[in-house]
Amino acid sequence: MQEVHEFIYTVISGRIPKKNKMKIRKDGKYTLVLEDNAGILTSLNSTASMILDYCDGKNTINDIIAKIASRYSGIDKKMIRKDVVECVRHLEAMQLLHVSS
Repeated sequence: MQEVHEFIYTVISGRIPKKNKMKIRKDGKYTLVLEDNAGILTSLNSTASMILDYCDGKNTINDIIAKIASRYSGIDKKMIRKDVVECVRHLEAMQLLHVSS
């Protein structure tokens, strides 16, 4: 499984995720997202919300990993990388963002 994560990371690390058009409301430790096209309400935890915030169309996936790693220096960077990649892929599957090269 580690090889799969390494391969996926290698393929998408330089790509740039960008939020799709949506309404966002932060409510305590959760973020509520209403995607305009699908009309589906989604609740994100604080980690997914932070990652989505960094998906501004300027930061690459590498940039997002570096920003989170500098914020949480006590956490292993490989774990952060794995979590960011999985989260970005999940948010993309939910059509909350798109990733371009």
